[in-house]
Amino acid sequence: MSQYPSPSYAATIWVAQDGKFAVSFPPLPGREKGHTVLIPCSEDGMKMLRSILNQRSEHYVDGTANIGTRASPTQYNIAEMIRAMKVKKIEPKKDGSNIVSIEEIGL
Repeated sequence: MSQYPSPSYAATIWVAQDGKFAVSFPPLPGREKGHTVLIPCSEDGMKMLRSILNQRSEHYVDGTANIGTRASPTQYNIAEMIRAMKVKKIEPKKDGSNIVSIEEIGL
């Protein structure tokens, strides 16, 4: 079996004791410390997590994944995304896909 090394922008994800996804981001280039955020274990939480990971893969290499951005959100950013998702219900896409970007929820 071949081993696939984790990319430098990879995140570590586990289910915390409170039933939320704990997402630990490694230090960004030029930084010493990473950070961890909590995301609800729900369908909306999974959509949020997928969007964040997509943003990380796109923006980490070019150096635009600074903390507080869509690619490396803070807990405050997560709370704002949750609030926006509650305010604006996302309509299913016509093509049947369920992937939602942060832009689609108004952030």
